[in-house]
Amino acid sequence: MIFHYAGKYNGDENSLPRREIPEEAVQVKEMENLTNASIFANIGQTILFVLMWKWFDSIRRGDAGFMIGLIAALLIIIPHEMLHAVCFRSDVYLYTNLKKAMCFVIGTEDMSFARYLFMGLCPNLFFGIIPFAIYLFFPYLAGFGIFGVLCISFGFMDYINIIKAIRQIPKDAMIFMSGLRTYWYRKSSS
Repeated sequence: MIFHYAGKYNGDENSLPRREIPEEAVQVKEMENLTNASIFANIGQTILFVLMWKWFDSIRRGDAGFMIGLIAALLIIIPHEMLHAVCFRSDVYLYTNLKKAMCFVIGTEDMSFARYLFMGLCPNLFFGIIPFAIYLFFPYLAGFGIFGVLCISFGFMDYINIIKAIRQIPKDAMIFMSGLRTYWYRKSSS
């Protein structure tokens, strides 16, 4: 991975890294507007969190571990994106716009279907599912529980992207990003 901090995203999609689109490439059907996608993700995160919070009522004890988990989860936005970034082998760019609750990475290299899915799930696995599982085995570690629940809900847009990939992209396809768009194509066997 060759990491680049690209700074604050200015809202201009044309300023993002792009690559030449092969003729045979198919664009994944996605939301056209990043602001709408961000609003959708924030609403989805909130709904997912409320559902998990209701189910996960037992950890709301107000103890120090709970507060540490809550604060840690709120600070995880950039490390979350860094875990996406480590799944790239070449250049990857981190953009932020924290006033709009936006933080994302873009890399334009080809990825296999499996690596693309792992890239989408990686932060949710390490910051969400694993800490939550630790809490399930050790219920007195409330901080792990709340941290895991929040981080699982923060991955809402990642889950949407994974579902889109599973529904729209053949398993033997190569996947890449260009700007805010995701494309796939099959490598020729020659």
